[in-house]
Amino acid sequence: MNWMFQKPTYHFVPLPHFPDGTHFQDVMPFYARGVYHSFYQCRSVYGTDLRSTNCLATSRDLVHWVDQGIVLSPDPEGPDSNGCWTGCVVENAGTFYFFYTGVAGPKYINTQCLATSRDLLHWDKFPQNPIIGIPPEGVGLSSFRDPCVWKENDEWCMAVGASLREVGCVLLYRSRDLIRWEYCHVLWTGTPEKPGAMCECPDLFPLEDRYVLLTLGVTFKRTWYMTGWYRRQRYEQDIWGCADYGDFFAAKTLVDDKGRRICWGWIPETYGTSYMGFETTGVQSLPRLLSLRTDGSLGMEPVSEVQALRDRVFSVKPLRIPEKGCLSVPEIQGDCLEIEAEIAAGDAEECGLLIRCTPDYVEQTRIVYNRKKKSLGLDRSRSSLDPLARCDLLEGKLSLEEGENLKLRIFMDRSVVEIFANGRACITGRIYPSRQDSQGLGLFAESGGAAVTLLRAWLLKTPESCVTRF
Repeated sequence: MNWMFQKPTYHFVPLPHFPDGTHFQDVMPFYARGVYHSFYQCRSVYGTDLRSTNCLATSRDLVHWVDQGIVLSPDPEGPDSNGCWTGCVVENAGTFYFFYTGVAGPKYINTQCLATSRDLLHWDKFPQNPIIGIPPEGVGLSSFRDPCVWKENDEWCMAVGASLREVGCVLLYRSRDLIRWEYCHVLWTGTPEKPGAMCECPDLFPLEDRYVLLTLGVTFKRTWYMTGWYRRQRYEQDIWGCADYGDFFAAKTLVDDKGRRICWGWIPETYGTSYMGFETTGVQSLPRLLSLRTDGSLGMEPVSEVQALRDRVFSVKPLRIPEKGCLSVPEIQGDCLEIEAEIAAGDAEECGLLIRCTPDYVEQTRIVYNRKKKSLGLDRSRSSLDPLARCDLLEGKLSLEEGENLKLRIFMDRSVVEIFANGRACITGRIYPSRQDSQGLGLFAESGGAAVTLLRAWLLKTPESCVTRF
């Protein structure tokens, strides 16, 4: 496969920090001094160095990103000898504190470590690391990670993801000085299904009149959210939900100077295991604005700044989608597009869009709404003829109310697809068409007809990104 043919253009992709390529994962966002900071993990793709390091990308507008390089590396003799893993950044009295999980030894012991900085680029590790060593009784030494820190009245609180008796949970610590930490209790406990055996990358934050808890469930590899209440330093969930039904992992958030709660996630590759000379693997998702819907569920939409990527627009008049078969839309072609569509499902059992189609439809990716299942899917079963590309169905819940149309915003960036549906369902995935003529767009309906009331698309510009310094 020609990797340059699939490499995303407007999603942030890191520079190759290692001789044999860079594997990107886990975003740790932070806002300060008018700049969005995206700390992220990276390591070698092919094995020259499998220890995780922390790097930094910065942006002033959420569109153009600058890769500032590695800011935190493992210490061969320290508690992070096997890697500096996910964490968070907070500011106190002009000093920035980077809390992260250090991994050490052949048994991959997890401890919580600290580094400090005055400029967010140059970091000094705390000489007495780790600041939190052995976890509470019942928590595995290798399943204790990803600190999330916030200020609460006159003290600081830290949530740490863990596994307690093979069920995911979040632990709570507190501190007066950000150095000495005292274990309090279990903040929240999940179930064997949600999030499964381990809770990773917890993020607890207020949103309007509730608190939201995000966590990555290891067992089923889903990013879950809960909305509920944080009372007496314990979390009480009211509503469960899936933040994204696809390949969108380790979601973390920040609050900017506009008071917006913005979320990012890691979008991994789903192409074989060798990556066959990929310069980089994994990308950063588009920034997503979070809101609380009237029913208490979490709403998620792209931030308005991404509209700056729009270039030429193509519009299609309202039209009827006949039952069975595919209706080509020759006016819209490309692999780097934003698509806005509204479909009245009519009496069709299934309907939706075909993206990245070849003229003969041998390669195609279906974005499909199923009325009976009340679901939205990203069907990759025919996305590629390449046997190493994952070809499966990503699917999640979407129940349309009586008279409600299917409303889609779709961002295509070569191998990346991000789908936002009706403000309440998201699916993110990777596709790897093998043919260069997989550029078409189509419409379909099955077991009944449907109608398109709105369809337009923008070619998206490629921002200049991934330079070494401001």
